[in-house]
This record gives sequence, structure tokens and C-alpha cells, in this order.
Amino acid sequence: MSYFKRFTDFCAGFTAFHAIIYIIGQFMSFRPAGDVVGILDKLKLFLAKDHPKSHREYIILIALLILSVIVGRIFEKLPYVSMLFSLLPMMKIILMFCDDKLRDRPMLYIILGVLHVAGNVVHAAVLDRADGKRRAFVSTNLFGVAAFSLGLALKMRAEKLALLGEEARVELGALDLKILDGVESGIYEVVFKLGLFVLISVVVSLILRDIYFIDAILAIFPLALTVYMLNADKLTAFPAIILAVVFLYFAFRVLVLVAEPMAKKFSLPWKKNNKQEI
Repeated sequence: MSYFKRFTDFCAGFTAFHAIIYIIGQFMSFRPAGDVVGILDKLKLFLAKDHPKSHREYIILIALLILSVIVGRIFEKLPYVSMLFSLLPMMKIILMFCDDKLRDRPMLYIILGVLHVAGNVVHAAVLDRADGKRRAFVSTNLFGVAAFSLGLALKMRAEKLALLGEEARVELGALDLKILDGVESGIYEVVFKLGLFVLISVVVSLILRDIYFIDAILAIFPLALTVYMLNADKLTAFPAIILAVVFLYFAFRVLVLVAEPMAKKFSLPWKKNNKQEI
């Protein structure tokens, strides 16, 4: 296992440990109203869905982090499987952050969650350098499909929320309210098109397999458009998250270009061995 992968697994483990310490501290200071008999009754109230501090969300996050680390160890030689599982805690962290449920050092969770995902792709590239396989290529394409799925999910959720009446909107959570804020501006159509372009680049990558510089060039466009929209104050819905996703996709494409060997017939000119005599 590569040292970077070990470090990022440690990051995931540390995130889970930090969340466990936070939950234990919250439970110790929890004083439920009314008569509570026994620690089990207190625990049920503590993890109740309607609890304002959403402790249940932390428990789910801890479970996803631990699961991701375990899967990463089991499927050490299949890092694209580990990468898919590492996306689960990262997405949970993002959802909790957007829903105002990540109450303790949110940026720490976000940074360590992103590192945990990146560790699997870097580990895939390290393995590929040793045996010439295409694990990082597969991992990056799976990440691209996940990015498209995120854009599609946002668009579908926005369309569903737009149909709600005023009375129903009052009961929405923080995340749905943030999504609803961007409905009138049509920003989710743009976000969906960004995801669609990423998906198209994945399809092109699969068709033109081993021409990695084309994949990297195509990955520049959603990143450049996102940066332009940020500078023009046109990206009003979850700008940091969208930027992080398209930047990671571009970074993974560059990693594949640099780390994985292309097929000989597609080798770059400066990588060819010139044996002609002068």
C-alpha cells in the first residue's frame, strides 16, 4: 500500500475518531427533559430524528468512514472499488455541511474527506506504475460518473421543490432551502450541463482509450467554466462544492496523464526513442 494511501486512510480514521469524541462529549452533557429511566432511554432520545443537533447524522458518518477504511484494506488491489466507497462519507460530509448539521470544525471534515477520496486514486496510479494496468483510469471515470450524478440529483431535487406550495416550503430543512434559493435563477440547469459535459468526457475517454492528454484537455472546460462563473458571481448554488468536484476531476485526469503509460501507438512524440543516427 502506498504511503499516501496510508496517510489518507489515517485521515479518514482520524475524522471518525474526532466525530466519536464529539458525540461522546455531546452525550455526556445531554440532559433530556422529563423522566428518563436508564441509559438506553437517554440514548434513544439522544439519537432521535427530531433532535435539533442531529446526532444520528454523525453516527451514520462514523459508520461510513469506518466502512470505507475497511473496504480500502480488503480491496487494496482494486482501488476503484475503495474510491467508490470513499465517496459515501465525502458526500455525507458535504450534505451535513450544506444542511447545517456539521457543527464541529466543518472544514476539517471536508478537507480530510476529500483527501480520503484522492488517496484511492493516487494509490491506483502507484499500482499502475508497477504493473501497467489501468486502475487510476477506471477510478477517474467512475468519479466523473459520480460528478454527473450529483448534478443530476441537484437538478431533480430543485425541480421537485419548485412544485411545492408556500405552506410546504416552511417545513423544509436548511439544505432544501438552499437548493430552493437557486431555482428561479436556473442555476441548476447550468450545474446539470457541467455534469453532462463531465459525463461526455468520460464517454470520449472510454472510446479513445489510452489517449490521456485528450482526457485532460476535456477536463479543463468544466473547470474553466466554473472558475469563470465564480468570478462573475453567476454560480449561486453550492459554489465551493462544485468547484471542488470539477477541480478534483481535472486533477485526477492530469494524474492519469502523468502516471499511467499510454499505448505505444499513442505515445507522445517526446517519449519516443529516437535511434536514428545523425
